[in-house]
Amino acid sequence: MPRRYQGARIWLRPARTDSSGRATQSSVWLIRDGTFERSTGCAAHEIEKAEGKLSDYLIEKRNAAPKKLRDIADILITDVLIKYILDKVEEKFVEKKPTAREIRAAMKRGEPPPLPKKIKISGHSRPDETMARIGFLKAFWVGKTLADLNGDSCRKYAAQRTTPQQARRELEELRAAINHHMIEGLHDRIVSVVLPDKSRSRLRYLERVEAAKMIRSAWRYREVQNYRATERYTRRHVAKFMVVAGYMGSRASVICGASLADRRPEGEPWIDLANGIFYGRPEGERETNKRKQTVRIPRPLLAHLRRWKRKGQCYVVEWNRKPIARIIKAHNAVVVDAGVATDVTPHTWRHTAATWLMQRNADLWEASEFLGMTPEVLLRVYGHHRTDRLKTVHRAIDKRDRREKVVVSVVDGQKRRGAVD
Repeated sequence: MPRRYQGARIWLRPARTDSSGRATQSSVWLIRDGTFERSTGCAAHEIEKAEGKLSDYLIEKRNAAPKKLRDIADILITDVLIKYILDKVEEKFVEKKPTAREIRAAMKRGEPPPLPKKIKISGHSRPDETMARIGFLKAFWVGKTLADLNGDSCRKYAAQRTTPQQARRELEELRAAINHHMIEGLHDRIVSVVLPDKSRSRLRYLERVEAAKMIRSAWRYREVQNYRATERYTRRHVAKFMVVAGYMGSRASVICGASLADRRPEGEPWIDLANGIFYGRPEGERETNKRKQTVRIPRPLLAHLRRWKRKGQCYVVEWNRKPIARIIKAHNAVVVDAGVATDVTPHTWRHTAATWLMQRNADLWEASEFLGMTPEVLLRVYGHHRTDRLKTVHRAIDKRDRREKVVVSVVDGQKRRGAVD
């Protein structure tokens, strides 16, 4: 029976001895890829160095132009994921040339023209989380090929994960990697990934009383030391997040990273306080399915932001003059103290902003642009909150002919029909 292809890996070749038992060659790590072998030159204790050599070999193999399409039975799932990491997930530095506007501004200030900058880009907004998901996929499908991928294996993968939705998100990453592999022309057969059922969307939104209660609780909270409240207000940054999220409906990661600088920074969302514009997508970052707004800021919120800037604030949500990476922990503490139901998360504020706009019958196209979502999603998920929804239907049902309106009344136990003007 032919030996099954196991993909590129490192193998420790044992030490060689002569007939007298004297060592003639020490043990060494080899790279094995089918029938191909290559020495790494690494001793037995240099396993990390050998793994680095294996990574270099895989990159070299990937860059080599394939002579023909391989059958999916010969393509390891781990190789597909590695290519996806190198092409889409891994952060890269690219050169960004200064714009004509930046050059003119420098010349006006009497400064030399700015030099090209190296900026870091990635196809994913959170590459660390993507790498973690891919790590679980690689551990399960190690040594298996695309031909082994079917509904049964996908269900087995989902069964050993913590939740179905966690498995679904990871399998979506696997599907994206396979599609990228096919688009690159490395295989031509469609490989389907069976996903667990999608969970029902959490449409929890805050009533205005609940929102005000949470903001008030976060703003008034004082740090407690030795069972006594101090004069340190340590949750006011959470209150500011809630105010901005309630007005803008942006995702928490965008709000927490938004800068209040006078000039647009590299790689950060930016709020232009002079012109009142919110740039949710950092300059140079590509557009993804999770849209980020570039919209005008409502006047009440703009007044808050300008006041925070005058008081020395550098970011919308900051701690010690640095942006907050994740606000979930502090936000949950506010939810508990405010006595609001524990199903409220930072993302609930996005649902809240969308719901309030629909309740006020905002224009569908303008609201979708403001929130950074498609009109179809806005109407499908939040459209039932509109008070003018099905207005013409109700008008047609309630319409009566005023000239001759037939009424049925009960008088003395007898029904009488008559015309009323």
